[in-house]
Amino acid sequence: MTGSDLRDHIKRDFNLNTVVALVGFLSLFATIISVWTGIQFRQTKMEEWQQSHMEFHAQLKADSSSLRASYDAQLNNMRTQLSELDNITYRITSNEKSIEAMDTRISRISESYTNQLGDVRSQLANISTQLALANQSLLRVEKSDLKNTPNEYRGGQ
Repeated sequence: MTGSDLRDHIKRDFNLNTVVALVGFLSLFATIISVWTGIQFRQTKMEEWQQSHMEFHAQLKADSSSLRASYDAQLNNMRTQLSELDNITYRITSNEKSIEAMDTRISRISESYTNQLGDVRSQLANISTQLALANQSLLRVEKSDLKNTPNEYRGGQ
């Protein structure tokens, strides 16, 4: 085949249908490449989002774990304080019972001292009465002695 035969052959086989088929094939090929590129772009974006989302969940899990540890520590602290509160409540109750017992003892001692003081007062009253009687008796004895003694012992009369 020579150059002119090739041109003739191309002219014969290269008509409008061939051009339309070639343009259609090229546009189909361009569309497939465009769609493939778009899908690859979207897949890359989706993988990036998925990676960032996984990192977000990992961070969220770490934050949640640290919060849970903090809450557990606070709960344990509260439990310790509650046990101390129970201990303090027991101590207060025991102190209140001791105070009541002391109050009862003090009341009994006060009653005992009041009774003893009453006894001492009555004994002092008895002693005072006896002293008064003894004093009166002594005065009577002295008066009767003065009447019965001679004048020479009375001071020189």
